[in-house]
Amino acid sequence: MQKQKLLISRTSVWNKLEELKKEKLQFTVSFIKKDGTVRVMTAMLGVQAGVNGKGMSWNPEERGMIAVHECHNKALAGAAPEDKKRIVNIMTLLTIKVKGETYQVVDNFSESQIESTNKSILEQRKIAKMRKDLKKQSEVAVAKAA
Repeated sequence: MQKQKLLISRTSVWNKLEELKKEKLQFTVSFIKKDGTVRVMTAMLGVQAGVNGKGMSWNPEERGMIAVHECHNKALAGAAPEDKKRIVNIMTLLTIKVKGETYQVVDNFSESQIESTNKSILEQRKIAKMRKDLKKQSEVAVAKAA
């Protein structure tokens, strides 16, 4: 059974990305590209490799986008760091996976609705884990008795 995704608002995505920038952690995003296809990418924020000091002529964040450094793409294995820079549009973001937890990006939900839904999902996970542990304990007890 696949683990149910927690929910996150687009506003909270910005906060999560700021956290990632400070911690220098990799994360995975899925988003819709300009051509309408879905793309999954592992990336990092705040990578200084390939910086020439010139900078961009525009600010991606002002346009609802984030500049990332793509990681783990076999097609870019020998490429220069500047060739691994990508721009992700936050408005087309579908999911973001951080520290092993996958979040589904949602619109039209209040923060309190998201919080209560996530609380419910986490509770369901806790119950499922307890059931799994009990089943394992009973199997061990049956094996010892035999």
